[in-house]
Amino acid sequence: AHLVVETEADAFDAVAAFLSYLPSSSAGSPPWAPPLPPARDPAELEHLVPLGARSGYDMHDVFTCLADEASLLPWADGWGGSVLCALARIEGRPLGLVGNQPIVRAGALDPPALAKERAFVDLCDTFGLPLVFLHDVPGLMIGTAAERGGILHGYEALVSRIAEARVPKVGVVLRKAYGGGHFAMGGRPTAPDFLFAWPSAELGFMAPETGVRTVHRRRLEATLAEQGPQAHAELVAELSAEWASESEPWEAAAHLSLDDVIEPADTRRVVATAIAIAAHGTPG
Repeated sequence: AHLVVETEADAFDAVAAFLSYLPSSSAGSPPWAPPLPPARDPAELEHLVPLGARSGYDMHDVFTCLADEASLLPWADGWGGSVLCALARIEGRPLGLVGNQPIVRAGALDPPALAKERAFVDLCDTFGLPLVFLHDVPGLMIGTAAERGGILHGYEALVSRIAEARVPKVGVVLRKAYGGGHFAMGGRPTAPDFLFAWPSAELGFMAPETGVRTVHRRRLEATLAEQGPQAHAELVAELSAEWASESEPWEAAAHLSLDDVIEPADTRRVVATAIAIAAHGTPG
């Protein structure tokens, strides 16, 4: 089920709300609504999203700072919970929001989440709804259960579908975007129209603490054996600092992997402007 409501009357209201975002056919343009301010001040994003990459928060709160007031319609919140999808409006324009949910498995993408996101991207692309991706993803879920659940197939299908989408695509990296998770959230290889990051963002193929111990394993083992635990700890700290520095958004921006580094409070305005540019400024 994509939406669960209490009564039959609520169900009819939900159907009407859902159809209000869509054109009468896939050949038409989505209907705009009068623009409204968001339910929460975008300046609150500075405090809603904690700086610590391991700290949890609810991505629903971020959605309410970006979307026009009373315009959010959750889509399939009951499954694939590590990614959130919702229909919404920003400055009256209907669009699709996709965001990682850090309070569910730290936002790691598992097979149900990948399948859910792919179906939502397909819906938005079919009916001309721009896509906004909010990245806070540690990567793909690993382990036997994920492998048996077809995570690689689901990942490839999702990334291909995002790359094929012809609607405007805008991404914002809030805290982290690692490895395949970055691709699966509309990262640079899927050709988004614009990709932004907050100053708190980290980008790379792996988290610093994991990457250092994986890439430099032999060097670390040799240091531990030859020089002892203190030298080993110092080397870990040195390599981790180097890795963290290379993961900062300024590094990605310098290599043109990002279009800009923006302040959290500016996210709604920047996203609205980017979509307007990508859509050639023409309303619905």
